[in-house]
Parts: sequence; structure tokens; C-alpha cells
Amino acid sequence: KTLYDLIYYQDSKKRTLVVEEIDQLNGKETLLLFEGYDELPAQLQRDEDSILLQIVSGKCLPEATVLVTSRHSASGFLRNQHWRRISQHIEILGFTKENIQTYINENVKDSE
Repeated sequence: KTLYDLIYYQDSKKRTLVVEEIDQLNGKETLLLFEGYDELPAQLQRDEDSILLQIVSGKCLPEATVLVTSRHSASGFLRNQHWRRISQHIEILGFTKENIQTYINENVKDSE
């Protein structure tokens, strides 16, 4: 895959112009969002030649701001392999069973 393959734009001529401009600026003033890293096949998550990891590592588009979302279980590789490039790591924890029960008890009125 290439950067062109990652950018969605219905008009292929405009798509080409967008990709060329992003490339010429090395990604400056560009936000790239990769949602669902953990949903990629394991091979793609670790393929250092993939366009995704080239961007995450800063080898491609070094000026771009990159946001990668992933479940905790798959984020370790990115943190371990590309820690120099990662400026922030934010973990959003879900509700535990106890949290859910407490919320229900405190916020849901009994219909009796």
C-alpha cells in the first residue's frame, strides 16, 4: 500500500493533488488518524515496510501528527518499537462489572 491508497477521496484527480501536497510538506500541518490498529492482521501490525509503520516511525511524513487507536492488548508493540516517535500515550479504561453495577444502582430508578 502507498499513501495514495490510505487517502480516501472520491475525485481521483483531487486525491492525487492532496497526496502530492502532503508528501511535499513531509506531512506538516497534517493529522493522520489510524483507527483500529489492533484489528489489522498481526503480520501487518509488525511489517516495518508497511506504509502505516513507515508513517508511525517517522520515516515517511516525519512532520505529520499521527493518532493511532488500538485496544490495550495490541498497543505494546507500537510503544516498544516506536517509543521515540510517540509523544503521548493515553489509555482509556472501560467499565468493570463493579463499575457498571454501581452506575446502575446510583442512576437507574426502580420501576416498582
